[in-house]
Amino acid sequence: MSLTGWLTEPRTGHGLRVATDDAGWTRHDFPSLAVAAGNVAGLLRATGLRRGEVVSLLLAAPETFLAGFFGVLAAGGVVNPMPPPSGLGAGGAYPKQLTHLMRVAGTRTMVVDPQLAGTARSAAAAAGLAVTVLTAPGADQSGDGRPGRPVTPAADDPQPPAGDEVALVQFTSGSSGHPRAVAIRADNLLANITAIRRWLDMGAADVTATWLPTYHDMGLIGCTLAPVLNQSDILAMRPDQFIRSPRRWLSCFGEQGATLTAAPTFGYAYAARRIDPDELAGMDFSDWRAAIVGAERVSRRTLESFAALLGPHGFRTRAFLPAYGLAENTLAATGLRLAPPPVALRVAGQLRPGEPVEVIAVEEVGTDPSADDDWLIGCGDARDGVAVTVVDDEGGPLPPDVVGEIALTGRSVAAGYHGPDGPDAAFAGGRLRTGDHGFLHDGQLFVLGRAGDSLKVRGRNLYAEDLEARLAGVDGLSPERVVVLAGSAGRTPELHALIRQRPGPWAAEVARILGREGGPGVRIRVLSVPASTVARTTSGKPRRRPMFRAAMDGSLSGEVLYDSTEPGAWLP
Repeated sequence: MSLTGWLTEPRTGHGLRVATDDAGWTRHDFPSLAVAAGNVAGLLRATGLRRGEVVSLLLAAPETFLAGFFGVLAAGGVVNPMPPPSGLGAGGAYPKQLTHLMRVAGTRTMVVDPQLAGTARSAAAAAGLAVTVLTAPGADQSGDGRPGRPVTPAADDPQPPAGDEVALVQFTSGSSGHPRAVAIRADNLLANITAIRRWLDMGAADVTATWLPTYHDMGLIGCTLAPVLNQSDILAMRPDQFIRSPRRWLSCFGEQGATLTAAPTFGYAYAARRIDPDELAGMDFSDWRAAIVGAERVSRRTLESFAALLGPHGFRTRAFLPAYGLAENTLAATGLRLAPPPVALRVAGQLRPGEPVEVIAVEEVGTDPSADDDWLIGCGDARDGVAVTVVDDEGGPLPPDVVGEIALTGRSVAAGYHGPDGPDAAFAGGRLRTGDHGFLHDGQLFVLGRAGDSLKVRGRNLYAEDLEARLAGVDGLSPERVVVLAGSAGRTPELHALIRQRPGPWAAEVARILGREGGPGVRIRVLSVPASTVARTTSGKPRRRPMFRAAMDGSLSGEVLYDSTEPGAWLP
């Protein structure tokens, strides 16, 4: 298998179906996509692209993005997907963010949607970069947006990066600060895609349905590149279409025969909360084989609520595949194997790095929407070509059931960070120190959270995601409305709860829980905030560090309902 082999032998009768805003679908079969990719490759060669140069893509439509992605590879370039304005937020902040991303990527050429050409040129000028900006070929033209420009298609002579050549510069989600650019080699990309196809036992009849953006690693590699190299059908929606109608996403499985997907926890939670059971009348989910759950903490309540909603229509909990991955490992690192349902653990006491975990209960995930979230969900074992260890602060391996930092080795581990971000000690010696804490139990990885999203208090770590899970459900608070920030102001440890809910009785219970978890000496703040206050990454994760800094300098908008340092503050 090669990255561009399908371009010369595209499968007929199958390809990409793209959701339109009038509830319809447009079809782009693999042969037409191969021709479009050849046009992009020819355009790049005609403009003098040199092998190994970075080509950034600013393309919103899935069919145009696919043509751009494989066209860059066929021309020998390095692909760098960038989020269009809808992915970074509209308004005046976008050009500045785009300028930063271009500097990090070292962009030399851009292929963009025509309406974004001016924005791209302005951002390049602000970055001080000499960038060639090309508009994506449309259906009736094969050049750079200027009718009549002759370009020789190049799909019949692809010259993609191979072996240890870098093929992809992928931005991280940036949950802990600015996104970083990861240099992913051709062999990394092929190894991870191969591992995903084997994990899911992908066949020619499978259909992948996705609403994830193609510039994000889970949407790109898991939901787009894997099925394209498998030459199996894809049903693609935009994120905003999913938000407007999660039922339409479910109809891909219940009415159109989709069998595979991947989404973050909040996607399943949103669907379970927004969809009325009557809306599923006539749907059949019995062919839904794999629903990968990743990108953030996996919630037992969310899984059981989703399964309870769809269960009467044939959905089975064994379709859930909790997984752990990150761009620095190309994508997938661990994942639950097909067939068994997810496993939930309840542990005693506090989880401290270097100390053993006491498991007091083990249960399979079921269909009880009232299940509490004080459980840890297993994210499966290592995928093909990946080795997972849990290590101490010095990098020494820890035994099972002991908390430490997750470390990865294998063919999927990227070359390192690209441009000004690299090299980095996280990749030292061919081993990736992920910065995430977790432990191994019965061969499965249980992920606790990022070391940078936690607060160490009296020898124990308080993880923001764990605290969010404890707060969700307080007086009806839903998980997507709760964000916890953890950090220190000088020597004072602080916990801030940002709640997207009008002030109410819930505030007292939230303060009590955080006060109990933090204990004496930890400042507790509870805020009611508008949705615009919660900054999120391109994959929907909270951008905790920038928000914590804003909370510290007073620029975070919202109403403070409780501050443990204020005179007269009511006691939690």
